[in-house]
Amino acid sequence: MCPSWPHYRHQWLWDSCAHAIALAFLGRKEEAKNEFRWLLSSQRPDGFIPHMAYRKRHGPLWELERFTFLRWMHSDYSQPPLLAQALWWIDDSDFTREVFDRVVRFFLYFRERQDPDKDALISNFHQGETGRDSSPEFDPYILRIPGRHRILNTALHGFSWLKRGAKYRWMGWDIERIVADDGFDVEDLMFNCIWVDGMYILAQMTESASARGTLTELASQTENAILQHCWDEETQIFYSLAKGNEKIRCVTVSNLFPLLLPRLPKDRATSIVGHLTNPNKFWTSYPIPSVAVDEPTFDPDRVESLLWRGGSWDITTHFIAQGLFRQGYAKVAQELIALTDPSKMEEAEQDFPEFRHPFTGKGMRVKNFSMATIAVVTQSFLEDTSRIPLL
Repeated sequence: MCPSWPHYRHQWLWDSCAHAIALAFLGRKEEAKNEFRWLLSSQRPDGFIPHMAYRKRHGPLWELERFTFLRWMHSDYSQPPLLAQALWWIDDSDFTREVFDRVVRFFLYFRERQDPDKDALISNFHQGETGRDSSPEFDPYILRIPGRHRILNTALHGFSWLKRGAKYRWMGWDIERIVADDGFDVEDLMFNCIWVDGMYILAQMTESASARGTLTELASQTENAILQHCWDEETQIFYSLAKGNEKIRCVTVSNLFPLLLPRLPKDRATSIVGHLTNPNKFWTSYPIPSVAVDEPTFDPDRVESLLWRGGSWDITTHFIAQGLFRQGYAKVAQELIALTDPSKMEEAEQDFPEFRHPFTGKGMRVKNFSMATIAVVTQSFLEDTSRIPLL
């Protein structure tokens, strides 16, 4: 299933996981399993699964794509690992046994290969791997002119993206060489929190006591590292980290993701909820904007150029709502879900857009964006929270 034909023609990792979650919720489990198997068909022996798999060759940009990415039919960086969450929703013991070891291998890949400083935090070496391609946390790594020079900065962003991809291709996507090159190296908060969430879910799903202990221990190590290194006492919020564990002091939806952590201290959860419910930050008419409203880089009207600069995405709302329920903020979660109910939009705005304007709820960019169907699952939490994992 492609995210939105013909705009997004290939397969994206976390999109497909969202598809599987929504399909399983709707009772279409065989289709959900098929989506899952297609993802695993691109898995390497070391566990890696690419963020994109090119199912067919389309258009004149194919040769440029082939040059940018090392291999012929997929990219060479990954995306937020939502496979455990998708497997939880499929909830089929036979299917779990079929794919479980391969899913675990995918999760372990990141700790084994993408933790160069051995601090238990996973590093991302390309902004596309975080899922939030053009989020302002990554501006220091992108050629750009200060201010809202949209057309020029969009062109510079695309050039930077292709330049990095081509350079890493020349390096053979060798992680050690990339780290030594002193380029993009970000311990992304959202990515690490999703990884921890998935590892705890896998620990619950395994039939092996020894595997449960190993998965739980590894998840706990990364959770502790987030709590230790990413929290900022002065601003009372968590941050992603640059090389050397330097905090990237830019507030985006990523900063809210520690709500997923099972052992998040109550006072820190309260602080995150305070940021979330602040109208000057994230509590807009249609939350949650991908960048805090009071950030200089907040630019929600950007539609056809750079993404994740202010629009509200259903996929992040889905996980923040789960985190709120886990931390005991059910009322806030219910208010958030009610504010993002697609059925309350005008009929013309109910076509599952790629993202929405945080003040008007207007659908933006691509319509019939299948990843956004996860909103249907999120809405179900108003009636039943029993399927939320780790609750």
